[in-house]
Amino acid sequence: MVRPAHERVAHGTGRAAQLASPALAALGREVAAFALDSPAAVRVVLAEVIAAGSLSLLLLALAYPTVWSALWGMQTAITRSRTRLAVFTLGVLLVPVLTIALAAVIG
Repeated sequence: MVRPAHERVAHGTGRAAQLASPALAALGREVAAFALDSPAAVRVVLAEVIAAGSLSLLLLALAYPTVWSALWGMQTAITRSRTRLAVFTLGVLLVPVLTIALAAVIG
């Protein structure tokens, strides 16, 4: 039985998904959604971009000095030593990998 195109793309089994999979890692989410030819994916990504942008603008408009001070302090603390920078970099790299692994185990 052949699934409808929207189900094949959603499950990653469509021909477009199979051909594009290696290239998707290098593409932004927006471009990936367009490349998969999935209107649902485009809507989800667009909603995410609008929500994140709106919250960022609101936060910066209302609390710019506080945000600036917090980020500057965090950056200063992280770069204070090579060890802290290495731990931070390792965390930035491991958190997504562990999240994906956990999702694979759960789902």
